[in-house]
Amino acid sequence: MLLSNDNFYPSKTYSGKRKKEMELFLIKYINEMLKKANYEYDSAVNSWCASVDKLPGVYAQADTIEDVRSELAEIIEEYVFVSLQEGHPLPEFKNFRKVA
Repeated sequence: MLLSNDNFYPSKTYSGKRKKEMELFLIKYINEMLKKANYEYDSAVNSWCASVDKLPGVYAQADTIEDVRSELAEIIEEYVFVSLQEGHPLPEFKNFRKVA
């Protein structure tokens, strides 16, 4: 479920307008990574596979392209949460922030 993790804000608790801005920023980041995703149909397992080269380990598999995209969005979100909580850099995060 997208944006359901209250632990997204690692060192502070944000509320109101600031929290909404951060959520919108996250949605924009996820959408940007989805645009860079690789989608491929694997006939050996009769399913769609998707990955994002810039996000190691981010991979999804589902029966339809719509489902694999939705699953990939959730996995990207989890990747962002973990990266922020652990203090790991996120590819293009700073560059994206300048554009947002």
